[in-house]
Amino acid sequence: MVAQRPGRARHFGERVVTALLTNRAAVAIKRPLRDLLWTVKGARIRNPPLPAKVESILFVCLGNICRSPFAALLATNRLTQANVKRIRCASAGIRATQAARSPEAACDAAVAHGLSLVDHRPTTLTRELIDAHDLIVVMEATQLVELRATYPDATDRLFLLSLFDGQASTGYDRYNIADPFSRPRAVFEICFNRIDRSLSRLIALLDERAPR
Repeated sequence: MVAQRPGRARHFGERVVTALLTNRAAVAIKRPLRDLLWTVKGARIRNPPLPAKVESILFVCLGNICRSPFAALLATNRLTQANVKRIRCASAGIRATQAARSPEAACDAAVAHGLSLVDHRPTTLTRELIDAHDLIVVMEATQLVELRATYPDATDRLFLLSLFDGQASTGYDRYNIADPFSRPRAVFEICFNRIDRSLSRLIALLDERAPR
């Protein structure tokens, strides 16, 4: 019998797990199955090496009303605290059409981090924004894939934020910071805490490279 190629075996495994996820009988164990699927899919997902020189970071999510604006504000604060003042931060959304402003639950959760999203207004991601930043940091693996396909010349500047979260070693959370939009404040708090942990590691790495 001819052995299956590794690539074919991997794709077969993904199809099996996906089929199980859509089966009603599997609802009770949906999260473990989802994590198993992402453990398989995630084997192909990596961040590139950090550039030698970073003077700007663009944080990107879907609508630019929750995750990416929070990340940009928090990163600005953390960089200032780390005395890495040369790096400017901004945010944008791949499809910034969900709402005109950040939801109340997001604003309330941001306050716990000493930040305000009240005056934030969403910005749509453009080629100009991609070209103007040294790092483009996204929240979900699907966003990473989409931007790599849309801006192939920027692949070496595209990063998945969740890969900097040391507490998420496997499964869905390893490759995604889930969208809390339309969820209760508690879900925003979990999301923002994950962004906080991930940024702490990213900024520590950037600080190591900062000129003295």
